[in-house]
Amino acid sequence: MTIDIAGNRHRPTGSADGGQFTGKVNAAPLGVLEDSSGDLTTQTPVRIDEQLAALYEQRFVAFSRADSARARADRIQSAIDRGSALPYQIERYRQDLEKLEREAAEQDLEAARLRGLMRPFEAEFTRRGGWTRAFLVTGGHLHRSTNCSTCNREGRATRFAWMTDYSGANEDEIVEAAGNRACTTCYPTAPVEVLGRPSKLLTPDEEEAAREREARDAERARKAAEKAAKAITNPDGTDLREPGSYGQVVRTLVTAERELTTALVLLLENERSPFENKAFADRQREWSQTLVTAIAAKKGLSEDEVLGAAKAKAAAKFKKEWRG
Repeated sequence: MTIDIAGNRHRPTGSADGGQFTGKVNAAPLGVLEDSSGDLTTQTPVRIDEQLAALYEQRFVAFSRADSARARADRIQSAIDRGSALPYQIERYRQDLEKLEREAAEQDLEAARLRGLMRPFEAEFTRRGGWTRAFLVTGGHLHRSTNCSTCNREGRATRFAWMTDYSGANEDEIVEAAGNRACTTCYPTAPVEVLGRPSKLLTPDEEEAAREREARDAERARKAAEKAAKAITNPDGTDLREPGSYGQVVRTLVTAERELTTALVLLLENERSPFENKAFADRQREWSQTLVTAIAAKKGLSEDEVLGAAKAKAAAKFKKEWRG
């Protein structure tokens, strides 16, 4: 049993259990399973496979821990064999080796214990002559078993998600849910029209990816809405640009309101100046009117309301700053 860099779990090709799968696991902590001592003959295929899938998952964790302990032990032993361990490290390394070997052995025993717990469920499956099961490959197809000829190839075990909700279901129902993800090797009689439909099934990995994608989309939508709420243009959708060949483009409501106040203050200052600049004043009036029109359209107010509020702010600012 190995875990790859992405956290995916794999069993060696050719293992007795076929490809590695994940699926519905027991809600209880690992090592704890609901009491399965009841009469399995009265339990539904879904209930039996839910418990069996949970045991498989726990057994897989035990395999993984044993493999991890052995891999660490191999690295330590290699260091000792190469002579790269310093004399004072040798004793500590030997202690670590003993600890890792015990850990691996304990996990092997745990895997064996879980294997024993799995047998009654598998025996009941056999006693009933089996029932339909469904295993979905992340990013791939839905299979009737983990031994499909299209899986576990090129020396790699396929990772499956056990879709226990469909244990014992009618095959037509399974194929209908699988849609375009139904394996045509496992379901050779699946109707062409069904195979062309989008699948309703997702593995746990895909469900998590979908949740993350939805969260990202929601965040993008939220930011876009915030940006739209702050944005401003002319009522016809064109850029709100200050008069002049090199006039700045105002893109937010806050900036537009600030620019309007500034333009009105400049008009007041120009009126008080002994060197009144008529051309400058005309540009500021034009700019002020353009801003008033855009702000009124953005806020759903009349132009008189916008201009009145802006003149009050400009008068207060002018009074505070005027030094003439």
